[in-house]
Amino acid sequence: MEGNLPVENNMSPQGVTVPVTTNKTENKQSSLCENKNLHNVIEPSVDELDNSYTPANVDQEFIQATKPFMNAVDTYKLWNRVLILIAYKKTKIEKPLCDVVVDAFKQSVFSKKLRKIRSTFEGYFYSVV
Repeated sequence: MEGNLPVENNMSPQGVTVPVTTNKTENKQSSLCENKNLHNVIEPSVDELDNSYTPANVDQEFIQATKPFMNAVDTYKLWNRVLILIAYKKTKIEKPLCDVVVDAFKQSVFSKKLRKIRSTFEGYFYSVV
């Protein structure tokens, strides 16, 4: 008859049940920690971009000539000066354009190394072209 006696349960159902949902704060903290690793990547500044980032409208021969001396931004700015000069002057150039521009760049670098440029490098380059 002992098996027929009622058994009292003094435990609450919360103590027996395993929590199924996780704490929302724990999820936020763990996701924030994971995202921190993604943000530690140091993005190069505009001035640190090498010439492989130069836009496609800049002549490749000119990019190769400026590569040892300038980054992508400076190369792009110089090429735009060439385009401005051509647009305003509409000059008739006998040699291929890139040959003229590369020669002008080399002359400008030479003058800069000799410290003969009194204004900006870009202005001097523009006048040589």
